[in-house]
Amino acid sequence: MKIKSIILRLSSPCLLLLLFACSGTQSVEPSNEIANFQIDANQVIEYPADATFQALQAEEILNISPTENQSPVIGPINQVKVLSDNSIVAFDYGTVQVHHFDQNGNYLTSFGRAGSGPGEFSNEATIQLHGNEIYLFERLQYKIDRFSNLDGEWVHTETIPIVNIEESIPLSLYKVTEEHLWMQYRFTRENQHGHRESIHHVTMVDRKDTQSAQTWVATLPPMSLMTEDLDGFIATYPIPYSPRPVLSITSENEIILARTDNFLFYRIDPNGGETLATTLPVEPIRLTLEDKKDFSGFSARIHQLARDHMPETRPAIISRVIPDADNGFWAGYQEIERNINRWVYIDPSGTILYEVDLPASFMPHQYKDSIIYGLESDEFGENTIKAFHIE
Repeated sequence: MKIKSIILRLSSPCLLLLLFACSGTQSVEPSNEIANFQIDANQVIEYPADATFQALQAEEILNISPTENQSPVIGPINQVKVLSDNSIVAFDYGTVQVHHFDQNGNYLTSFGRAGSGPGEFSNEATIQLHGNEIYLFERLQYKIDRFSNLDGEWVHTETIPIVNIEESIPLSLYKVTEEHLWMQYRFTRENQHGHRESIHHVTMVDRKDTQSAQTWVATLPPMSLMTEDLDGFIATYPIPYSPRPVLSITSENEIILARTDNFLFYRIDPNGGETLATTLPVEPIRLTLEDKKDFSGFSARIHQLARDHMPETRPAIISRVIPDADNGFWAGYQEIERNINRWVYIDPSGTILYEVDLPASFMPHQYKDSIIYGLESDEFGENTIKAFHIE
């Protein structure tokens, strides 16, 4: 097997992405060898901090409240997708079901149940679509279940087993096509400083033989960690706002890579085409006292530890990339005012074309036919399914 490894470095010192490209017909193991490679400066599109783009307006056109729908069984929603017929499906991690609505938000039906058998899943499952079929990836059970709508009823029609690739564990399902599953894998290794670091793969898996795969591996520099001495046992935790990888697959199967803490994106053609980068300077946000008291994801036991390591400012975090049908994508970040997020559209050449403001409480999940669908959280953490028409 031939394995090629590259480091991509830009003029920005804040971003270092390691990209490995490897392919094979059996399980593959990423190489530890790294060869230096400099991106051609002509491939990088850099924008000034005060750059503006064609401003679009967002009009709210859909609101599915968890307290106003037609079914009393709907619980907390954390995912929303739009089928090819414009009807809407949402994952309910409370009841462990998928709910189906028509394009106007009227409740149609629900399916699924908790378990480990065929067609069963846990509240950790994630949804992807292919046409009018629904695929639920169950990372805890190493499988993907396909559901088809037959005469208005959702029926389980296939279970696809997912295997580890050497020491790599499947984490996410990003895209489904007729022949392949685009997935994210992760494994850990010890770096030259003796620290464990996570390596994230973007892996194209053959649907008929899930041990046949092509893999492109992306990782970040080791995360900044805080440590705690538990009577001689040293525990480590990521420092708040440490970078995480942001991954997505476009309509033409190009890989989009970014970091949660830096508005800089790589576009990689897995067939060996050019790697383009787009960067836009984004001002960090100063933390308030209330921000420093919010330790979401940290246990009470390490609140003080987190407080000691909390920075004075945090990055304008990039949390999601939303591809469209034209091989472009939307990406957003929080404005200094905090009550809105600025979303920009980046075309296949890496050029930023449009910008639109959306509520900071709204998290987009899918963009289709000039409509962006997602979830908006209220002060109690309840999610409402919303859609905005972008024009």
